[in-house]
Order: sequence, then C-alpha cells, then structure tokens
Amino acid sequence: MIEDGGRTGGKRTGSRGTAFYIEALLLAAVFTVVILTLTRVFAWSGQRGRDAALLTGAVHLAENGAEAVAASQPGGGAGAAGGGRERGDACAG
Repeated sequence: MIEDGGRTGGKRTGSRGTAFYIEALLLAAVFTVVILTLTRVFAWSGQRGRDAALLTGAVHLAENGAEAVAASQPGGGAGAAGGGRERGDACAG
C-alpha cells in the first residue's frame, strides 16, 4: 500500500521542495528588480516635474517683466513688438 496516497508517484520529494525554493528566490529577485526600476523611474519623473514647474515660473516672471517694460515705454509699448527699433533704424544693424 502507498503511504502518501499516490501523490508523488514514488518520486523523490526533496527535489520538489528545492525547486519551490529556487522558484521563490527567482520570483523575489524579479520583484526586487522591478521595484527598484519603478522607484528610479518615479524619482526621475518627480525631478522632471519639479524642473518643469520651476521653468514655468521663470517663464511667467519673464513675461510679466516684459509686459511691465513694454507698458512703461512712451507710446504705450507699441515699439516693443518691433524689437525696440525706430523706423529709421532698420538698416543700422
């Protein structure tokens, strides 16, 4: 009579346990690599987001400054669109 109910078919049970542990270790290693990769990607994207926010703020400040300079010029800032040149200065380059 078979003592284990015929589950193993008379094969070695030690190799099944070893295979399970090897597979579990490989799975843990793969998960570790995936988690580390995703952590680096999220950290990089967070840094890029902060850089973009700083650049956007700088652009807004530059636009506001340019509008203030253009509004303070005589003539209501009409000369600012032409690069600050008067009609006679076009060839003075």
